[in-house]
Amino acid sequence: MKVLQVIPYMETKYGGPVFVATMISHFLNINNIKNKILSTSSKQARGNNSVIVYKETTRFWFFSFDFLFNAHKEVKDCDYLLIHGVYSFFTFWTYILALVYRKKIFLRPAGMLDVDSIFDGRGFKALARIFYLIITGLLIYLTSCRIIFNSSKEKYNSLLGFTKKAIILPNGIDPKAVSVKSESELFSKPYKLFFMGRLDSIKGIDLLINAVNNLDEKIKKDVELIVAGDGQYNFVRRIKSQSCSNIKYIGHIEGRLKYQYLNECDIYLQPSKTEGLSNSMLEAMFCQVAIITTKNVGLSRELIEKDAAEVIDFDVTQLIMSITKLIKSKELVERYKANSFYFANKSYNFEKNIHNYIKIFRESC
Repeated sequence: MKVLQVIPYMETKYGGPVFVATMISHFLNINNIKNKILSTSSKQARGNNSVIVYKETTRFWFFSFDFLFNAHKEVKDCDYLLIHGVYSFFTFWTYILALVYRKKIFLRPAGMLDVDSIFDGRGFKALARIFYLIITGLLIYLTSCRIIFNSSKEKYNSLLGFTKKAIILPNGIDPKAVSVKSESELFSKPYKLFFMGRLDSIKGIDLLINAVNNLDEKIKKDVELIVAGDGQYNFVRRIKSQSCSNIKYIGHIEGRLKYQYLNECDIYLQPSKTEGLSNSMLEAMFCQVAIITTKNVGLSRELIEKDAAEVIDFDVTQLIMSITKLIKSKELVERYKANSFYFANKSYNFEKNIHNYIKIFRESC
């Protein structure tokens, strides 16, 4: 068996898809299955023998002449193709090559077929996505063996989620990687709130800033929110200008450092407007952190059923109330921590889940 993953970027700032591709490669190696990743050059790709790097011509659509003329050598030689994401030249051209060489294709759309994500309020971008999907959607549907969604929420809220080819195969976390603690204190106040992810309105970061700004002053004086992540310059500048002194921005973090913050914080916040299965939230669950998230995030239904987190509407008043409630109730925090860790370890341990990928490769088409 030879597995070839295709992803247009390997920078960890792009979040979930990069993490999942790296984890799949790692565990395929452990199981002695030959695999490679096709991507563009990045710091994360250097020194990784599993990654074949192509020179990026332009960041627009992640177009690469290098990939256009040379990727066929790797596609021709593989047995299975696992493609991450939808809106890139890497995806489009790999589908064309797979048709030519009659290869089995598996697509992980990584939330990019989610209807809420497509129509996220940005007119031109939404129109561009629709135009692209009209061109490639039929190609994806006809040629993919399986379309892999990472949660029931993502599947049933996505284009092609209703088809027989759609399956749910959740992301996961390596529990051995998260047990990292800092030697010094990273927070400066008693109540430690943490957000990690792309700084974008779709992630609910502006809702979170508004909530912390408007906490009751008796609580607010002892609260610190640390925000880890990057985003578009103008957006980040705006939210920073609107933030009170209790909010600290530390930029993009990765590796051991992110787990140090997760292991030290009291509450992890994922107030997204829409999202599939958040890797950052899973990492928080494995780090045994109390979580506040919204009903628009994958796993929200399961978290409610397991009594494992505060799950709210995308609403600033509810977010303020939930932050206040958890700060005032250590018993509730401890219950959420225990329940979410048990649930995550049972269902989202990647070391167990990787065998599901191997199984669908062998049984599909």
